Amino acid sequence: MTNVLELNYLNLSSYKMGTLVLPATEEEINSFWETLNPMDSDCELQYVVSDLDSELDKLSLSQLEIVSELDNIEDFDKLYQVCDSFEEAIEMLENHEYTIFEECESDYDLGYELAARNGIVDPEDNSILARYFDYEAYGRDCRFEGSFHWVDSNTVVELHR
Repeated sequence: MTNVLELNYLNLSSYKMGTLVLPATEEEINSFWETLNPMDSDCELQYVVSDLDSELDKLSLSQLEIVSELDNIEDFDKLYQVCDSFEEAIEMLENHEYTIFEECESDYDLGYELAARNGIVDPEDNSILARYFDYEAYGRDCRFEGSFHWVDSNTVVELHR
């Protein structure tokens, strides 16, 4: 499966705009650049990756080409926000060395999810342990370990390093 990233570029020196859809051939990329910057002047170019509120607009064009070929751009975007480099995020994605927890709005939610997933306590059980287990403290302590990272207000990424 190939994902498509649409790039909207703005040449700030002459206010030209253009769109390139990735993946693209080398000819399409060269034609795009010639249209946008025919004089090959040293001008500043900005681009925006459409339909994703992400950090991907900080990538180079060659990195965006790599991303456009990935099976899961959304997961890559989350990994890229918490990894130390582009290469590390690609490696984590390809090796499935991560877990994404959606709908985690607090340490309590993270602790609850981890306790259930790891079999520490069954949240559906009405035993004393399940009622008194401190999910918030457990989630906070796991996060302090360093492998859990908040991406946004309700998403946590765990890196398996």
